[in-house]
Amino acid sequence: MISIKSNIFRLLLIQYLLILSPLSCPAQGAIPLLHAPFNITAKFRNNFCNLQRQVYNDNVAIADYLRGQNINVYLDNEVYAFLGNFYENKTINDKDPGVMIEILDEVARRAGFSWRNSYSAYSLEDSGLKTYTEYAYWSANAYDVSVSYWDRTAERLAKGLVFPQAWHDESIIMVTLTNGESGIDLLSFTKPFKPSVWWAILGTVIFSGLTLLFLSRLEPNTREAEGAQTNILSSFWLAAMAFTGNIEFEAVSCGTKLLSLSLSFWALLMTAAYTANLASFLVIKNSPFPVSSMEEAVRKQAPVCIMKSTNHVDFVSTKYPGAVLRPKKTADDMLRDLRNNQCSIAIFGKQEYEIAKQKKELNKDCRLTTVGNSLIDLPAGYAVVHDSGLLCTSLVYHVLDLHLINMAADGFIQGTWEKYFEMLDQPDCKSGLTIDIDAPESSLGINDMAGIFVLHFLISSVAIILPAIKKCMSKCYAKRKLDQTEDSNEDNSPRIEQSVILNESVQRRRVNSSYLSRSETQGSF
Repeated sequence: MISIKSNIFRLLLIQYLLILSPLSCPAQGAIPLLHAPFNITAKFRNNFCNLQRQVYNDNVAIADYLRGQNINVYLDNEVYAFLGNFYENKTINDKDPGVMIEILDEVARRAGFSWRNSYSAYSLEDSGLKTYTEYAYWSANAYDVSVSYWDRTAERLAKGLVFPQAWHDESIIMVTLTNGESGIDLLSFTKPFKPSVWWAILGTVIFSGLTLLFLSRLEPNTREAEGAQTNILSSFWLAAMAFTGNIEFEAVSCGTKLLSLSLSFWALLMTAAYTANLASFLVIKNSPFPVSSMEEAVRKQAPVCIMKSTNHVDFVSTKYPGAVLRPKKTADDMLRDLRNNQCSIAIFGKQEYEIAKQKKELNKDCRLTTVGNSLIDLPAGYAVVHDSGLLCTSLVYHVLDLHLINMAADGFIQGTWEKYFEMLDQPDCKSGLTIDIDAPESSLGINDMAGIFVLHFLISSVAIILPAIKKCMSKCYAKRKLDQTEDSNEDNSPRIEQSVILNESVQRRRVNSSYLSRSETQGSF
């Protein structure tokens, strides 16, 4: 009798332990109540471990892992109606449910699971949590699937979240407003170079003109070739013309040849840089922006609107610690501050910007535009907690990932986006304007152009030094030759005197002879 009771007790104990075992937990968890108040400790995740074991044993195809199952889902109702369309009581508007819900419905149809009767809808404000990263982590741990456009970031992956194939592009971009048509800018032609470069150009022209004048006075060949063009005004004019690419003076000597070579090369690079940069300014002439990059916004301390508590705040504040950020609650708040000049630029997700740009109420004057490339590329979509052993929720991740990849490949996701874009009350824009400015600075500074100025100065210095050395050597040689001539004249002076005396004696004799001859001739008559 005791043995029978002991065996019954053992059987009951084993059954109890099996019930508590994760692999023997009921497959269906508690069903979430749509209108229940937010409870941060509530858990609505199903146990998929039995199903996972059957998958391993029966070799079920991944696409059919969840067929016949009911999935408990969290829905983010703090999104545009374009993405998730809810009534005030948080039920779904089945006529136009929104992009993220239609995509989930299609995944459920293809995978064969249900979810419409087992979901909750809350917002970050309902939860009382501080950031969307905390919110994403909570929702994925409380439900089988957290449905929103969660950014796939390293921080969230490190917290144990996994993200199936993205259906939303949350790449961080800078958004601003075009200023429309601008007035006449009489000095717009100076914009390709900073003032420091223009002052350096003026100094180079003056220096080159003085160098040319010096060489024309120093080298006789240059003076003869240039003729009357050797005064200071002519020299400055010739140097200034060289800046435009016209070398008017004739290089006939060593110094002027070096100067013309250096000046020509300097003019070539300067005009090329000016022309290229002027072209970029002509492109953006009708849409001047307060800033063209985040680096410039930091340097100018320009205010930047950004959605508070988001991953965008973490990224921008970490990469650009000096940025003046003005967190806003909604995208509409950011756009309103842009129009009121409270912010120079606003930080948006790429797909969020596309929605705002194509809504007449947000872009009625078609002034919304982007500046530069995306700061970082971020895919976004649903979130699931990584769990392959406790409740085996990773099974859900694999099914969603497979079907979402197929839906992206066959065009269903893109088609859903396009269908909802067509439903928007779009602004009547004749043409969109998106300016892509990669460089932090458009105007070239003296640091960018210093090399060519230094090179021209060095070559010009050589052009001055070589003729000066040649001139000095010529003078020294001429003086030495003159000295040698004078010395030779002094050595030959006694002989010259003797020769003069001898010549005088000979001349006197000739005169006397001539006189005697005339006397004899007269006597004979």
